[in-house]
Amino acid sequence: MDSNQNENINRGFAEPSNQERQSSFQNNYNFKINLPKSGAILSLGIISLASILCCGVFISPILAIIALALFPSTKKTYLAEPDLYKKSSYTNLKTGRTLAIIGLSVSVFFIIILLIIGAVSNESTEVLKEATEFGWDELGY
Repeated sequence: MDSNQNENINRGFAEPSNQERQSSFQNNYNFKINLPKSGAILSLGIISLASILCCGVFISPILAIIALALFPSTKKTYLAEPDLYKKSSYTNLKTGRTLAIIGLSVSVFFIIILLIIGAVSNESTEVLKEATEFGWDELGY
């Protein structure tokens, strides 16, 4: 050790460790990062709801299940060190999970309805065929 560093230690000016510097930086500047995968979970939850309207009910459950599968590990990451991450990203995480649950339940409900309708009557498909053929005949095709 050189004499200058030795004098600083004796006066209470010891060099802080990297961990002390990092925690000091975070405390002084309130520097927090986004929670990993929180944006992806929120996006998958939103897309699972939107895909019910535009893509039918068969894509939505896949997206919702992916979002729900990513949720536990991300929540565990947040709970391990909550002071390191932004509160808004944790809110996005919980919102994404809620939207995924809603998207999954609505799409499963519609799938069940489609299965019931298909199982109950084959006559409904015959009526639909006749109506379609009648429509095409009226148009001249």
